[in-house]
Amino acid sequence: MVREPTPGELASIQRGVGAITLRWGRLELTLNLMIALIYHQIGGREIEPELPLMFGRRLRFLRRCFAQIEPLTPYRKEAVELFDLLADLAVVRETISHGGFVGVGEGGALSLQLHYSVLRPTKCKTGHRFEEHTLTMGELFEFGDLADYIALQAVAFSERFAEAVVREEPSA
Repeated sequence: MVREPTPGELASIQRGVGAITLRWGRLELTLNLMIALIYHQIGGREIEPELPLMFGRRLRFLRRCFAQIEPLTPYRKEAVELFDLLADLAVVRETISHGGFVGVGEGGALSLQLHYSVLRPTKCKTGHRFEEHTLTMGELFEFGDLADYIALQAVAFSERFAEAVVREEPSA
């Protein structure tokens, strides 16, 4: 049975969701910096004439760049692994951030069940499907920690490929 959270439960949920929002922001910033670097300095403009804005389109752009731009191809395997993980995490993040929190269920502390409802477009993008998701408070906090860890991995990866492929601008 789904019920309204107590004030204490709601405060814990808000802390968990807030932590995810802050940590996911670091991931988004890292992706945007990668895109800016590739688009403006490494030939990304030839792959896509306009900068991608939506998360899925940004991942597709990055995948295409690492597959097609010669200086990036040595980093393709690592990039694909990172982008696959981000695509999987994005579904959970979207549910938490954009789904409708409808209440809590059984459990206490970290086992408290959080219930979300989401309306997503179908694969063919001509209809919608309704989904219900349940995760525990423990999973919510684990997801925040994972997002933080992946953000740090993404920063380290972007620094490695950037150092190798970006040419210094000549001094004026």
